[in-house]
Amino acid sequence: MPDFVRVESLILQVRKILEVVAMGSLVANEPEYRKVHEAFARHSRADVILRDLERVNPDFYPKPATHSRSEQKGVDHHMKIIDHPDDSYLRKSDFSKIYKKCGGMMHAQNPFGSERDYHYYESNVTTWMKKVEKLLTVHVIRLLGDENYYLIQMKSQDGLPHGYVISPAAALK
Repeated sequence: MPDFVRVESLILQVRKILEVVAMGSLVANEPEYRKVHEAFARHSRADVILRDLERVNPDFYPKPATHSRSEQKGVDHHMKIIDHPDDSYLRKSDFSKIYKKCGGMMHAQNPFGSERDYHYYESNVTTWMKKVEKLLTVHVIRLLGDENYYLIQMKSQDGLPHGYVISPAAALK
């Protein structure tokens, strides 16, 4: 397989994964999003979906977190939200930049434009995917009008994803 085909395939997969993250946020916020966007079922651009979601629910973006089992009676888990994640996580500010960079590879290259730097894309794919994985491994989402936190663990010790509803009282202890 030629290098350019392999790199373009990798970039397509990164872009699709970012779209899945955006669609997950859309699904979680669908009732409120639907009120503002009648034609939401046709929305497909992840960067636009995120922009519009932020207008509906400013706290929509997944936040990285840590969690542990609780020894406290009546409390299953404790969590700690990482409010200011470092650049090893896919931050909201990174999302659109990476999405647009990947989008630049989705179309035929203009023969009169600048040449594509396939090495740049290939060397960044692993970094981008590590950021996505680190964000989603254990993250928290908040829904508009809901006081609870939703803690999502992508892969637990049993190899399966798990989700927990954590009430604010439990989250603050």
